[in-house]
Amino acid sequence: MRVFGIDPGSLITGYGVVEKHGARLVHVDNGLIRPKRDISFSERLKHIYTEIDRLLGEFKPDVVALEEAFFGKDARAAMKLGHVRGIAMLAAVSRGIEVAEYMPVHRFRARRQTAGAKGRPRDPETARGRGGRRIGRTGTCDMSLERFRNDHRD
Repeated sequence: MRVFGIDPGSLITGYGVVEKHGARLVHVDNGLIRPKRDISFSERLKHIYTEIDRLLGEFKPDVVALEEAFFGKDARAAMKLGHVRGIAMLAAVSRGIEVAEYMPVHRFRARRQTAGAKGRPRDPETARGRGGRRIGRTGTCDMSLERFRNDHRD
């Protein structure tokens, strides 16, 4: 099983590809998509879409793991993030690839640190993502693998 994880951003979009072989998780590739800063926002979206589509064609994942939008104080940035997430979803579903959305791990850290703790969450409430799935060390890709494993047991 192969997972393509996307950390969306309008200036820098990160991706990582992992593959599960039995009990082992194997790194396949990772990188950054960096459109030029001096082009229009719509041209940046086109560049990001084209690159994601090319990478999905190259790596042929079984599932795409995509971070959910995090709405902070900057509404404009959140809207731009939403556009990038939309084109990432479009690229995946256009190729017939399942999209799994997950809350970013840093949101769990922030929630835990607000309560006075450090590091990754360890209590059951904050250590679980949507649907009660545990958050693993490798973030989005690991959560996607967990979901995919639960939904497709042999």
